[in-house]
Amino acid sequence: LGAGSGAWSHALLERAPDAAAVAVDLPGVVATTTRMCADVADRMQVIAGDYLKVDLPQGADAVVLGHVLRSEPAARARALLHRAIDLASPAGVVVVADYPRPEPATEDSADRTADLLAARHDLTLSLTMLASTAGSGVSTAQLRDWAGEVGWAVTDQLEPLPRQRVFIIRTEPAIGADRTQPSTEAIS
Repeated sequence: LGAGSGAWSHALLERAPDAAAVAVDLPGVVATTTRMCADVADRMQVIAGDYLKVDLPQGADAVVLGHVLRSEPAARARALLHRAIDLASPAGVVVVADYPRPEPATEDSADRTADLLAARHDLTLSLTMLASTAGSGVSTAQLRDWAGEVGWAVTDQLEPLPRQRVFIIRTEPAIGADRTQPSTEAIS
């Protein structure tokens, strides 16, 4: 959801030759998605439209939100995360890649200035988003809260690049559940 150039879909399809993907983005973006993913077009459906309104298949092994939540107002970002969770299978995973907005420094912080300086990149990015989109960024706490509202949880957090976060969101596995099966379908 918010496929952009199709980088996530393309990478997933390259790693899983039996997989299929559905890539969704706004009408002005999908031409780029289609062009960048031409070599995997036989396994990828590209859909133009609003992420919250387009008709999409249920039961995906993975639903990816790559750098899209931060550009949406909080209520819409929350609805989009809930939609991603609804599209995933019960054993599936929702992947959120983004630069989360920093948690506010508290007056109780031992060194409030150091907290703010450490977050200056994230604060600058949040201000840029505020100036150029309807969003103001999403915090890690918001992701955890929103996932929890529908019985899912942030189970893993990775940092592949400085300040870039990849959140893995899934249901808590049932006792004895096997989550080792490879994914075969993804929506981004």
